[in-house]
Amino acid sequence: MTVKLFEPYTMNNVTFPNRIVMSPMCMYSSHEKDGKVQNWHLVHYASRAVGQVGLIIVEATAVTAQGRITDLDLGIWDDEHIEGLA
Repeated sequence: MTVKLFEPYTMNNVTFPNRIVMSPMCMYSSHEKDGKVQNWHLVHYASRAVGQVGLIIVEATAVTAQGRITDLDLGIWDDEHIEGLA
């Protein structure tokens, strides 16, 4: 079987443009204490999408402020986080 890395791939009714996946990483780039998405995140993820990554998995995102690895991790423990992550 030949894997076609650069051809579209469908899984559970979602079609990805290719089989290239960016795994989640800890980027430590939110503002200290608030866990909100910054412009840095928008540029980082958008540049990967423009570079033809088929699936981008967002970095470690804490469901409580106390559960973060560092104060600079993203969060999703408050409704104020939704806009940046959308």
